[in-house]
Amino acid sequence: MDTETLTRFLIAIFLLALAPGPDLLYVLALSISKGVKTAIITALGLVSGLVVHTFLIVFGLAALLVRFPEIKSVLIYLGAGYLFYLSISGFLRKNQSSEQLLEVKERTQRYYWRGVTMNLLNPKVSLFFLAFFPGFLFHQTWSVQLQFGIMGMLFMLVSLLVFSTVAIVGARMGNYLKANNSRLPLMRYFTPTVLFLIAIYLLLSSNL
Repeated sequence: MDTETLTRFLIAIFLLALAPGPDLLYVLALSISKGVKTAIITALGLVSGLVVHTFLIVFGLAALLVRFPEIKSVLIYLGAGYLFYLSISGFLRKNQSSEQLLEVKERTQRYYWRGVTMNLLNPKVSLFFLAFFPGFLFHQTWSVQLQFGIMGMLFMLVSLLVFSTVAIVGARMGNYLKANNSRLPLMRYFTPTVLFLIAIYLLLSSNL
C-alpha cells in the first residue's frame, strides 16, 4: 500500500470539503437559521447521496455521463429547478407560530431526504469522482473498483466531519444573531437566498 498517496488523497479531500461549495454553504445557511440539528441531519443526507455516486464510478456507470452529456444536462436542470422550488417556497412561507416551529422540529428528518435529493441531482459529483479518484490509486494489487470504493467512503467521512463542524459554528452564529431581535426578520430569508444562489451557480458552472 502506498501510504504517501493515500495521505495526499486525505489532505486533498479535506481541503475540497472546506472549499465554499454549494453543499457547504447550504449546511452553513441551515445551521444559522434553523440550528445545528437540522444542519447535521441535512449533512447526513448530502453525504448519503455520495454512496450512489461512489456506486456509479465503481461500476463504471459514471462514464455514461461523459458519453451521453444530455443525461448530465437533464439532471442539472432538474437539480436547479428543485433548488429554485425550495427557495421560492422559503420566500413565500409566512412567519411560523411557536406551535408550528415545534412541529417542524419534529419533522427535521425531511431535511435528510432533501440533502439526499440535492446531492443525487448534481451529476457533477460523479464526474468529479471519475476525474479525481484515478490519480490517487494507492495499491498495486487491489482492484480499481475496491480502491474507488474505499476512496468514496473516505470522502464521505471527511465531508461529514467538515459539515458537522461547520454546522456547530454556524449554529453559534445563529444564536448570536437571534440574541439581537432586530435581525430576526432577515434571518428567515437567509436560507432561501442561499438556495437561489446555489441554483444559479449550478446552471452557470455547467456551461449550459
